[in-house]
Amino acid sequence: MAALNRVYQEISTNPPETSAIFFYNTRGQGARSVLRANGSYKYVGPTTGFATDWTNITATKNEHLFFYKRKNGRAAISRFLDNGSYSYIGAATGVGSGWTHVTSVGSQYLFFYNKNSGTAKIGQINGAGSYSDIGPVLHGFSTRWTHIAGLRNGALFFLDANTGIGFKAKWIRRDMSASGRLTGLQRTGQT
Repeated sequence: MAALNRVYQEISTNPPETSAIFFYNTRGQGARSVLRANGSYKYVGPTTGFATDWTNITATKNEHLFFYKRKNGRAAISRFLDNGSYSYIGAATGVGSGWTHVTSVGSQYLFFYNKNSGTAKIGQINGAGSYSDIGPVLHGFSTRWTHIAGLRNGALFFLDANTGIGFKAKWIRRDMSASGRLTGLQRTGQT
């Protein structure tokens, strides 16, 4: 197997006992492993046949991997369980192209951000593995964010690595205003 250059971790649905880890490279190869809270590590096995041009892969906390290609908006969903088992579910439609960042937020939601336009949106992968948009496209985001991380509790952290400035936000579905803006943004200062 070629060198693995991307690593994606699925946090367990039963923490802190087990975390399944997914590795992927741009040759269409993947590998699955399990890391337990006691420090034991187990290689589960290879997974092959991936497209070679995914630009974003993120794990949701409801045991799914979301694969995305920025240029054309192609997306796919797989199930990835705590024991390292993997199965392809299918294509996700309606995602749209151009999202420069994709991260999970909460247990089953995805946060999409376009650094070029300062727009964002929230999507959802339900328990069966189907994708849908939640609410309107959000406008008015800064175009400076180089990194965005989502947390299980619905929090998001935005970082401009060039200046060290960060913002935190918490997405709660009722906090989306009628104008399509995410509320609750707070500056965290330089880190």
